[in-house]
Amino acid sequence: MQNYSQYITETADNGSDLKKAVKKNGFTIPTSFKYVGGIAKIYNYYSKQGFRGEATVQGVQEKLVAAGWTKFEDYDKFTPDGSTVSYHTVLLSPDKTVLYKSNCSYGGTSWDNHYSAEFRLVSTEEAELTKRKTFEEIDNYLKECGIRYCSWDEINDELVWVNTGAFVGDIVKKMDSWKSVGVNEWEKGNCHIKFEEGGVWGKILVSLIKPVTPVKIQ
Repeated sequence: MQNYSQYITETADNGSDLKKAVKKNGFTIPTSFKYVGGIAKIYNYYSKQGFRGEATVQGVQEKLVAAGWTKFEDYDKFTPDGSTVSYHTVLLSPDKTVLYKSNCSYGGTSWDNHYSAEFRLVSTEEAELTKRKTFEEIDNYLKECGIRYCSWDEINDELVWVNTGAFVGDIVKKMDSWKSVGVNEWEKGNCHIKFEEGGVWGKILVSLIKPVTPVKIQ
């Protein structure tokens, strides 16, 4: 059973903003595309085997180009042994607020083919790329603390890497070589680390003192 806050959150994040933005740019998202909320916030299509997915992905792309969408990125990718080739394309909407990203991958037989496509807001893409850029810098400090298996999706919207895992205590033990800047707070280089008690292992918050320059794709 949903509680009230879950209902409000899911209702607010139902993809309507993205759907309206695409329609504003001369296209209606097909029912074959399903909305994925959470971090992704995309309308996604996926198909494997055969060539039906190719018709869907390329058909949408042709209609978008006809509606004035322009190619932002376009490249082919081959596996070293030549057994697989993928065609990747990104289109930008006329008002530069939405991206259409597609990939058609062909294997040794039609059984190995797979196709994917998605619509996402430019602002969502920029936020994701900024988080990834932030994580790349933070990850260097985490590795220095002996933490090697982290993920960019643990970066929240405030661009803080947050973790409550078992290795929180291991990070705190590495802080002897860092500068103390408060109770359970340390800094080194461009990194700030804070430890908060609570839960099973506590919480570690890692951020950059000087934030990265936000990514802009336009």
